[in-house]
Amino acid sequence: MTRNQRLSALTAFAVYAQNRDFGSATLFRNNLLKIPRKRAQRKGRSSFTRDEVKILFDLPDSRAEIGLRDKTLLCFMYASGMRAQEVCELTVGNIHPDRSGINVHGKGQKMHRIGIPAVQVC
Repeated sequence: MTRNQRLSALTAFAVYAQNRDFGSATLFRNNLLKIPRKRAQRKGRSSFTRDEVKILFDLPDSRAEIGLRDKTLLCFMYASGMRAQEVCELTVGNIHPDRSGINVHGKGQKMHRIGIPAVQVC
């Protein structure tokens, strides 16, 4: 258990204890609030440059069936912003061409819809 988790557990207990002995529990909780939480440095986000994305899309050999499949999946994931697990869990029932969208089960079983733009064939 980390330091912040222990502090949260003690704070939750102090809130519960206020129903038993308000004076003592309030004093205990006020002292807990004086303890600073440990803060971790946040790492910056990294992202691909356009050239790196182009190299990534050129990696699969699109002359072979498997390479074409891989390139299609990469492009689909990049365009939709879906995670690998979300793509793996897709079924035909998730695709709704009549409503121009794909229903996706994301993290925490949250459902969101990704729109499919109309594509004009030249």
